[in-house]
Amino acid sequence: MVQWGILNSSHPLTIGDLTWTSDKRFSVSSSNYNRTVERWNLVIDNVQPKDTNTYECQISSIVTRLRLVHLTVLPTQRKISPGVSLKGTTLLDSRGTIIITCNATGAERAPESVDWFHEGSIIRQQSAKWTGRVKISMKADVLRRSLISQLIIERSTLKDRGAYICRSPDKIMKSIEVHILEDNNPPSRAVRNKLSDEPAKPNKAALSTLSFIIFIMAVSVSAT
Repeated sequence: MVQWGILNSSHPLTIGDLTWTSDKRFSVSSSNYNRTVERWNLVIDNVQPKDTNTYECQISSIVTRLRLVHLTVLPTQRKISPGVSLKGTTLLDSRGTIIITCNATGAERAPESVDWFHEGSIIRQQSAKWTGRVKISMKADVLRRSLISQLIIERSTLKDRGAYICRSPDKIMKSIEVHILEDNNPPSRAVRNKLSDEPAKPNKAALSTLSFIIFIMAVSVSAT
C-alpha cells in the first residue's frame, strides 16, 4: 500500500488510489514501470506557493519504506517588458565629471551587457579619446531582470558634449543630451541686461563731500 502525505501531518493526502483530502487539486496516479515495479505519483493541479512543503511517500509492506520530497513553489513573476531608461548629468562645467546611469530590462532575464555611444560612435575605454577618463560598470539584478550600467567620464572637455546613447541587446535605445559650459564664460545677455537695469548705488564719499560743501555755504550765508 502506498500513502502520500505531508511530513509531520497525521492526515494522509492519498492512500492507494483514493484521495483523503477535501482539496480537489490533489490526486494520485499509478502506472507499471515494469513487471515488478509500480509508480505512484502525487499530482497537484494548479500548484500555488502555499503548496510549498515536504511531502512523504510511505510504502507499507513487510518493511515500511519512506521517501521525502521537498516542493518549492515560487510566486508568478509579473510580466516585464524590455526597455531602457537613462538618467544623469545634463549640465556641467568644463573639466567636471559626467555620470550617466542606464537601466536595461529584459523580457525573460537580465541583459548580459549594453553598448554606450557618444554622437553616434561607440564608446570604448581603450580608445585614445577615452582612455584614462572613462569607466563603464555593469551590475545585474536577477529578480528585476535588469542590468544597471554606469558611464563615468572624468575631466570632461567641450568635445564631450552632445548626445549619449545606451543600447540594449534588444536594440532598444535611449539618449540623453549633455551640455558643457566653457571656462570664464562672459555673463549672458539676460544677465547683462539685468545688471544694466539696476540703479547705481550712491558713493558714500561723494555724499559726505557734498554735505560738507552745503554746510559751508549755509554758514557763509548766515555770516553775511
